[in-house]
Amino acid sequence: MSIFANVAPITSVQADTIRTGKYTLDSNIYDAVIKMAFMEDSKSSKARGVKLEFAVNVDGKTRKHFETIWIAGRDGMFSKPDGSPTYGMEQFDTLAKLTIGTGVQTLEATVSKIEIKKGEALQDREVFRALINQKVKIGLKETRKNKQVKVNEKWVDSADESLSNNVDKFFDTEGLTLAERAAGTPAVFIETWKENFAGKVDDRFKAVSGVQAGSPASMGAGVSSGSLI
Repeated sequence: MSIFANVAPITSVQADTIRTGKYTLDSNIYDAVIKMAFMEDSKSSKARGVKLEFAVNVDGKTRKHFETIWIAGRDGMFSKPDGSPTYGMEQFDTLAKLTIGTGVQTLEATVSKIEIKKGEALQDREVFRALINQKVKIGLKETRKNKQVKVNEKWVDSADESLSNNVDKFFDTEGLTLAERAAGTPAVFIETWKENFAGKVDDRFKAVSGVQAGSPASMGAGVSSGSLI
């Protein structure tokens, strides 16, 4: 008798799929929905960020993408010394204007208990409820960098690679940038973005060796990695 004699007949058919082992998405324009938006403070400085969870449409299937926009610098300020907004604040303001139609000045945050890590107790966070379930197009880039490792209390580049996704540009649901919408011009930049980035990897990987690689073998070289920046 077969050891699987008591297994119910399997009627499903496996899809014909090429498994690449890659968890990042290719650089491209994607339709997305904001599922969560809340404030998160840095643990090492006064920097403040907005953590966003997007439900991204990829060939009819939903993939999650998490993005942190650092809106306040290490000094905790939302503006640069010259008074202009930080890059992150500009980016977050653009997202607000493209989705709810107003800038961050009118965006209210409500303290709510939310799940930060699966399986852990809910934590209080300042949540931007108005942004939740808003639709937006995102220009998502795939970046290749050196994976960092901690050596003598400092983070250094290793010889291993790390792939990640980050939002480079926001567009409204019609594909318009904020500048195009304000000027009343057609959606042109989205095609320019695709020509420059779609399907391409932003390669920032650098070959490293010895102590800088941060590998266990390099630690026996007799040179202190604590002097590395």
